[in-house]
Amino acid sequence: MSETAQHRTEGHDTTLSAVNALSTLDLTGLSFVQLRRLHKVLLQAAAEVAKESDRRSDADNSGDTVRVPSPKL
Repeated sequence: MSETAQHRTEGHDTTLSAVNALSTLDLTGLSFVQLRRLHKVLLQAAAEVAKESDRRSDADNSGDTVRVPSPKL
């Protein structure tokens, strides 16, 4: 069973607040230093997300494949 199926939810998705904050961010109002700082943090976050996604996909590849007969047979 996948880890996402076992994950307990608290009723509030904290990622939504981060996504909403990024979508409302006015990049033209940021200084160069702020843009570089934001870029660095976003790159680090993207790397962490990719690493966790890879870890979960490796863990989920445990033979839980559902096989369905083809209707063309």
